[in-house]
Amino acid sequence: SSGINAEYGGDSVGDHLHHLLSWIGIRDPLSAIIPLSLTLILFSGPLYLQLYELKEGLLSDYESYTDVVLIRNLIVAPITEEIVLRSCLAPLLFKPLGWTATVIAQPLFFGVAHLHHGFELYRRGSPLLHVLATILAQTAFTSAFGAFSTLTFLTTGSVVGPILCHSFCNSMGFPNLSSISETSRPRVTWCVYFLGLAGFILLTPRFLTCQNFSSLYCSL
Repeated sequence: SSGINAEYGGDSVGDHLHHLLSWIGIRDPLSAIIPLSLTLILFSGPLYLQLYELKEGLLSDYESYTDVVLIRNLIVAPITEEIVLRSCLAPLLFKPLGWTATVIAQPLFFGVAHLHHGFELYRRGSPLLHVLATILAQTAFTSAFGAFSTLTFLTTGSVVGPILCHSFCNSMGFPNLSSISETSRPRVTWCVYFLGLAGFILLTPRFLTCQNFSSLYCSL
């Protein structure tokens, strides 16, 4: 034991392992629970709409997906993208740019990384105008999520929260606003959408703060 401690500069292997896990963003449970809870609040409208569609027997989106696609969308993509774009890229940008510029600039890489969805539509024969509108909407949506994910990573110092939020967002997909008018209570559905958005905007700066976490980046 003393030989191992000497080899690692006097610290135990457990201390080094804890430091390594903290460095790559695996920390306390609240660093995952709070961001995921905020994301659930943001998606109150889509969740309400899915419950309605489930009740009416209209929810069948996943029937067209294979198990491999689901594993890619819900497990592989969130883990790999968040580790590369958040754990690796965000710290590199943070040192020269600082908080605000990193939160704004880093998500652009995340948005560009999803442009291939538009190219897939174009290859399938979709009209160019529809493809461009889809690219614009998806880039805006993914960039907005990227900003929240980057803020989450820097504030909590954890990559687990961004991974869970990313997986949840992939499972929900882009909010389908056109389906709201088809429900039996469209006004109620719209209210739930707006309440979720308002709750997210009001609660994020209250709970996603450095005072609630011991992030490495909060002390820099």
